Amino acid sequence: MSSIPRSCRSAWRDSRGIRDWFRAHPTTVPAYARFKTLLAAALDDIDTYTDIKDPVVDLVIAVADDWAVETGWTP
Repeated sequence: MSSIPRSCRSAWRDSRGIRDWFRAHPTTVPAYARFKTLLAAALDDIDTYTDIKDPVVDLVIAVADDWAVETGWTP
Protein backbone atom coordinates (compact mmCIF):
# COMPACT_ATOMS: atom_id res chain seq x y z
CA MET A 1 0.00 0.00 0.00
CA SER A 2 2.37 2.74 1.17
CA SER A 3 5.65 3.42 -0.58
CA ILE A 4 7.03 5.51 2.30
CA PRO A 5 9.46 3.40 4.33
CA ARG A 6 8.46 2.95 7.95
CA SER A 7 11.62 4.77 9.05
CA CYS A 8 10.50 7.85 7.10
CA ARG A 9 6.86 7.92 8.11
CA SER A 10 7.52 10.30 10.99
CA ALA A 11 8.75 12.77 8.37
CA TRP A 12 5.27 12.71 6.85
CA ARG A 13 3.83 13.77 10.19
CA ASP A 14 6.10 16.79 10.11
CA SER A 15 5.68 17.54 6.44
CA ARG A 16 3.10 19.17 4.31
CA GLY A 17 1.90 15.82 2.99
CA ILE A 18 -0.85 15.20 5.51
CA ARG A 19 -1.82 18.86 5.52
CA ASP A 20 -2.13 18.92 1.75
CA TRP A 21 -4.07 15.65 1.70
CA PHE A 22 -6.56 17.09 4.22
CA ARG A 23 -6.80 20.26 2.11
CA ALA A 24 -7.58 18.13 -0.94
CA HIS A 25 -10.16 16.14 1.05
CA PRO A 26 -11.90 18.72 3.26
CA THR A 27 -14.83 16.45 4.07
CA THR A 28 -12.48 14.24 6.11
CA VAL A 29 -11.36 17.05 8.41
CA PRO A 30 -14.43 17.20 10.71
CA ALA A 31 -14.33 13.45 11.38
CA TYR A 32 -10.61 13.50 12.14
CA ALA A 33 -10.99 16.54 14.38
CA ARG A 34 -13.92 14.96 16.20
CA PHE A 35 -11.95 11.75 16.76
CA LYS A 36 -9.06 13.71 18.28
CA THR A 37 -11.35 15.89 20.40
CA LEU A 38 -13.32 12.96 21.81
CA LEU A 39 -10.16 10.96 22.43
CA ALA A 40 -8.51 13.85 24.27
CA ALA A 41 -11.63 14.38 26.38
CA ALA A 42 -11.74 10.70 27.33
CA LEU A 43 -8.12 10.42 28.43
CA ASP A 44 -5.90 12.16 30.95
CA ASP A 45 -2.72 10.44 29.85
CA ILE A 46 -0.91 11.82 26.79
CA ASP A 47 0.95 8.54 26.26
CA THR A 48 -2.30 6.59 26.01
CA TYR A 49 -3.75 9.28 23.75
CA THR A 50 -0.73 8.94 21.46
CA ASP A 51 -0.86 5.14 21.52
CA ILE A 52 -4.49 5.17 20.43
CA LYS A 53 -4.13 8.00 17.90
CA ASP A 54 -1.00 6.62 16.18
CA PRO A 55 -2.73 3.81 14.25
CA VAL A 56 -5.28 6.33 12.93
CA VAL A 57 -2.48 8.63 11.83
CA ASP A 58 -0.78 5.66 10.18
CA LEU A 59 -3.96 5.05 8.15
CA VAL A 60 -4.09 8.71 7.14
CA ILE A 61 -0.42 8.52 6.12
CA ALA A 62 -1.08 5.42 3.99
CA VAL A 63 -4.02 7.07 2.24
CA ALA A 64 -2.13 10.35 1.83
CA ASP A 65 0.83 8.49 0.38
CA ASP A 66 -1.39 6.75 -2.17
CA TRP A 67 -2.92 10.13 -3.02
CA ALA A 68 0.54 11.66 -3.44
CA VAL A 69 1.55 8.92 -5.87
CA GLU A 70 -1.72 9.14 -7.80
CA THR A 71 -1.60 12.92 -8.10
CA GLY A 72 2.15 13.36 -8.45
CA TRP A 73 2.25 15.46 -5.28
CA THR A 74 5.71 16.23 -3.96
CA PRO A 75 6.76 18.23 -0.91
